[in-house]
Amino acid sequence: MNALGLLKSHKARGVVLKPHGGKLLVDAPAGTLNEADRDRLARLKPDLLAILTCPTCARPLDDKGRCWKCCDRTCSTGCGRWTGSAFIALCCQCQAAV
Repeated sequence: MNALGLLKSHKARGVVLKPHGGKLLVDAPAGTLNEADRDRLARLKPDLLAILTCPTCARPLDDKGRCWKCCDRTCSTGCGRWTGSAFIALCCQCQAAV
């Protein structure tokens, strides 16, 4: 499983992952994470931090992948591209494919 898949599956289970000063904070209901989950989180930590952090200013992104300081947003399809505006959900290539 890649980092984006892990992030989506944990979100569906009620687990919230947030970047904080180069660390990954995990907020999960008691008993939600097992040892295999913790191992995956540790192994994919750099990739998860890259997904959850703005590459321009290194601030945490909100739950929709927006950086309000830079007024930009990651494409909601998960392709990894930036849309150019915090108010636009899809990048140009994904929008053209719809």
